[in-house]
Amino acid sequence: MVAIPTLDTPRLRLRTYRLDDFEAYAALWAEPAVVRFIGGTPVSREAAWTRFLRQIGLWHHLGFGLFALEDRATGAFIGEAGFHDLRRALTPSIEGDAFTGEVYKRVVAGQQAVAPAPSKSEAPPNEAKNAKASRKAANRRQS
Repeated sequence: MVAIPTLDTPRLRLRTYRLDDFEAYAALWAEPAVVRFIGGTPVSREAAWTRFLRQIGLWHHLGFGLFALEDRATGAFIGEAGFHDLRRALTPSIEGDAFTGEVYKRVVAGQQAVAPAPSKSEAPPNEAKNAKASRKAANRRQS
């Protein structure tokens, strides 16, 4: 089982999702302002539940995923952020606040600290081998 890190900024706690986050999570994804650029259609409660479970499962099965964002002053769930699909969702009332930069600086640092080493199948391609293949292909086109 992967230990999901908890990352703190001066105002936010980036942590694993908890079951008691779901009501706020469902309300977040039902908000037109949140989904405007992420699919464009508010998400049903049932679809929100599926998304919620998927976020938790990513960490356990892949070793990375999104963080639940908690306002440290109030303890309220206010959104999610991470890098599994390079996006973020924030409660509309805090959109445009300095939270976004604060979150991403901390997520990048935290994800780098806990990122699993790539497997052989995920290793970067051999650049010399690719260059040789590209030259062969170019020579075939010229022939």
